[in-house]
Amino acid sequence: MDEMHEPAFAPQARARLAELGERVQAAVAGLGAGASWFAAAVDQHAAEVRDAIADRSGRMPVVRLAAYADGVLDTAERRGWRLEPATAPSWPLLRLSAVSSLSATAV
Repeated sequence: MDEMHEPAFAPQARARLAELGERVQAAVAGLGAGASWFAAAVDQHAAEVRDAIADRSGRMPVVRLAAYADGVLDTAERRGWRLEPATAPSWPLLRLSAVSSLSATAV
């Protein structure tokens, strides 16, 4: 999808990120999501996601962020991982937590 058409899909992308954010919050509830180790891990993942999808001006298009999140989720699920309440942090869960934290600033 080219940048010119991204705004047309922004409402659906925001809705998808909101739904995914709720699922992520439920999954991390038992992990001590407010703990400093968790916040540091999510911040590190957020920086990597931002570097991967930000445009040249540093903006993060919401459509790209939603597509990235769907790609992470689809790949992880194909490998047997599920977005459900966790007892230990996993790479997909930390990555999706990062996406969720970035969704508020996506344009």
